[in-house]
Amino acid sequence: PNGQRFLVAHRESRNILEYDAATRAFIREITVNGAVMDMALSPDGSRIVTANALEDTASVIDYATGATMAEVPVGRVPGIVRFTGDGQRAVVGNTTSSDFSVISMSTLSEERRIADGNFSSTLSVNPEHGTIGVQYGSFVMAGNTIVHPRRFQASILVADAATGASTIIPSVAGPAEAAMRADGQRAFVTHWLSNRTITEVDVASATIVRTIATPEDLSGPLSVNPDGTRAAVGIQNAARVWDLTAGTPGASITATASVNRFIT
Repeated sequence: PNGQRFLVAHRESRNILEYDAATRAFIREITVNGAVMDMALSPDGSRIVTANALEDTASVIDYATGATMAEVPVGRVPGIVRFTGDGQRAVVGNTTSSDFSVISMSTLSEERRIADGNFSSTLSVNPEHGTIGVQYGSFVMAGNTIVHPRRFQASILVADAATGASTIIPSVAGPAEAAMRADGQRAFVTHWLSNRTITEVDVASATIVRTIATPEDLSGPLSVNPDGTRAAVGIQNAARVWDLTAGTPGASITATASVNRFIT
């Protein structure tokens, strides 16, 4: 959390490597009992939780010692993990079972399962470098609230990790990527390919407050600055900066590599 270290998870070698952020020097290796697809560090920096895709588990690791505290069974093919704002729970997105496992940090066990995730898997192909990557449908957190674009259902899921209550909001087709304003009051969702829309969601009321039409197919990641006035959206071979206050496009930044995506 203090920005002095960074962690890199490796699926094939089943470990996490830690580096000094200032010097880039290698510090240590943390062994993980699974094929890590994603990981998250708790807000206080005391624990790491990994999503182990091939084992259908989440590992809870003590950051200070690197020791595994628990292997928690979750849904099928976990691919994404986030902490709630208070760090009391970790939320794991299970891609094949299309649900969320909420893990209690006090009991180190699954507290509840939230359905209707409607996850998707994406293959990213880079012809220039001959590489293929796998990316799972995203979700973002504000406090205990989950905001998840349901890509093939023309809707957005808003759920409470603490209670399990959920609301499905009808939306423009193809909701794909999500990002949260720093205060947690607004979430922004892009709609992929020809749907060409950015949706703004009021998190507390779980309602759509605005849609912004875009001139390009939005096929890549989304990031929003802390005050929610600017967004950067990935598109084919480029990225577009958006003025979210005015709802107008800004600069386009050309990338050097082509990325094609296939949905499975």
